[in-house]
Amino acid sequence: MQHDPFRPPPRQAATDGGRCCGSGCTHSPWRWSKRRSWWHLRHLYYPLDPQRLFPLVLLSHADLALELARELATVVMIVAVAVLAERGWVRRFAAFVFVFGLWDLGYYAWLKLVLDWPLHWLEWDVLFLIPWPWFGRGWQRR
Repeated sequence: MQHDPFRPPPRQAATDGGRCCGSGCTHSPWRWSKRRSWWHLRHLYYPLDPQRLFPLVLLSHADLALELARELATVVMIVAVAVLAERGWVRRFAAFVFVFGLWDLGYYAWLKLVLDWPLHWLEWDVLFLIPWPWFGRGWQRR
């Protein structure tokens, strides 16, 4: 059967490797901006030692609103990448989890590379603020 020259060619599905690479690379600039705001807030709230988290200092209402908006924007961007990369809700959820994992690994790798934080991989951190603050270590021992 010949292709009709007046009809667009059938859509070719991207390979999973191509989608994964594109999804992971999309968030590099976003990681950089998130890292810079993290470092700025650490210097504001922990001027003596910005690499320490405890005792925990509460953010002002304005800074907390900004952090929540930034984290929500991160989730929206990752959801958008997952929705554009896959079809079907199960595959989109899997893409979301995959991209979120890549984004998070890249975020902490850049923090370590550029700012030398965390000092060690068992260091505690505020992992996320949505829907409530999540605390944990960079690498959990079991």
